[in-house]
Amino acid sequence: MPIRRPRGPKPELRHVAFLESMTAAPEGSTPHASARAAFLTLRLLDHWVALGTDLSTDDSSAHRAAREAVDAIETDAEMRASLGSIIDAIVALHEPDAQPLLPRVYAFGKLTEQRGQMSQAADVYTTVARYVDASVHLDLAYDAHMRRGFCLRLAGEFDWSEQAYATAGSLAARAKDRVRVLTSRVGQAKVDLARGNLPSADEALAELAAEAAKLDASRLLANIMHDRSGVAHRRGDTQAAVRLAFESFQRSTVDYDRERVLGDLAVFLMRLGALESAKDAFQLMELGTKSEQNRWVAQIGMMVLASQMRNEPLFESYRRRLSDAELPVTQRTSYLLDAGKGLTGFGHFKDAKRALSEALGLAETSGQNQRIFEVEEALTSLKVAVQNQETESARAAADKNRPETVAAPDDISAVLHELLAELAPVG
Repeated sequence: MPIRRPRGPKPELRHVAFLESMTAAPEGSTPHASARAAFLTLRLLDHWVALGTDLSTDDSSAHRAAREAVDAIETDAEMRASLGSIIDAIVALHEPDAQPLLPRVYAFGKLTEQRGQMSQAADVYTTVARYVDASVHLDLAYDAHMRRGFCLRLAGEFDWSEQAYATAGSLAARAKDRVRVLTSRVGQAKVDLARGNLPSADEALAELAAEAAKLDASRLLANIMHDRSGVAHRRGDTQAAVRLAFESFQRSTVDYDRERVLGDLAVFLMRLGALESAKDAFQLMELGTKSEQNRWVAQIGMMVLASQMRNEPLFESYRRRLSDAELPVTQRTSYLLDAGKGLTGFGHFKDAKRALSEALGLAETSGQNQRIFEVEEALTSLKVAVQNQETESARAAADKNRPETVAAPDDISAVLHELLAELAPVG
């Protein structure tokens, strides 16, 4: 395979997202060290592709700097291994051909994305998209643009996200893969949703669902119904959200999809006030999943539900169980935020302040900007509760925000109850 080199001048300054992460994190901290190592490793890749074999040897200052920065990551073995594998590949290949090592770069993007660092993950996927030969590696090229679109959308970069989805769609169209074309258009509809254009997003998703049904693309259709449930929820139609999520759950055949939609179904049921069915859904997810991460999601949901049900023993059971779990930073932030809210509602103000303060620290050091706002809002609510000085006043305020308890639709409650009974038979 011929060596592919970008035309034009030497690479401009790239990977700014990692420089911003370095600025936000205290020098000497693990987030600062990881961001620095990522920046230097990706810059080494750029220079190796552009300038040649000299960058693959120990004699290169860029190579030494990247290797030393990666080795300096002392408390994050997963990050150190991922970045180290990219440098090892550069050394092993010697001649500058990015194609063989791009799967390692993509894997690093997935690791960053899983940690909730969307701007940084988008930067990594951009690197993959920049160098990949789409005529040879269509799957990788398509996936890189789709993941880039996803991360940019969550980071609030809607124009760039829309462009990434459109590029993925163009690649799929050239390959005459209609299902992938539709999947990219689903991404574009989600950009409309993120912008707040709910009618446009709903209309687009409805059209895509109809075409997916004609193509008999069952998984895509189920996923579109899941997305439409989110639109319905955003529009305040919780009953429609519940129904669409349940239908998506019924249609889904892939465990990952079923567990993802089941989590949202549980949340929608909780918002509807169908607390017993929400409890069944969360427990079904907790007991049935093979993924430890999804189990934690379900347990956090159960903790939130227990606070909604005013069941303090159940709330404390899940709060203590999760306190010792080795949660990823984004899930730990969510856990601490929800624990702080629940503790406020039960009148345990000191514990609530401790949990929310820790959540704020994690959100700030890991760049979870939306979570920062949510934690600050919870801290404000805590101050109001403390000013009341009476536990009963705090509980009354929490009760005021609870939805009225209702029953879920019979078919939904029956299916969830039966599925849960199969996993956890009585006696």
